Amino acid sequence: FEGGGYVRLIASEKADSAYIVASSLPGLPDGKVYQVWVVKDDSPASQGVFASSGSMVMKDLNGADRVAITVEPKGGSKQPTTAPVATLAV
Repeated sequence: FEGGGYVRLIASEKADSAYIVASSLPGLPDGKVYQVWVVKDDSPASQGVFASSGSMVMKDLNGADRVAITVEPKGGSKQPTTAPVATLAV
């Protein structure tokens, strides 16, 4: 991950889910969070938010092209408002 930290994605096609772990990512300004998106045919669907470290289980990954992480306002956004800071192939 540019700027430090790491992101790991462990996916199961059979279970149609994945587990993502982020650790020690660069700190963000107050009022900002990292938001995780599953992208299918260039249509992102939010999976949730975290601070500089976190993990989550993601569902409905079949047909996904990638997972992207953006920086968004606290509470998250309905659609990405910034370019991805990380993109992971599914």
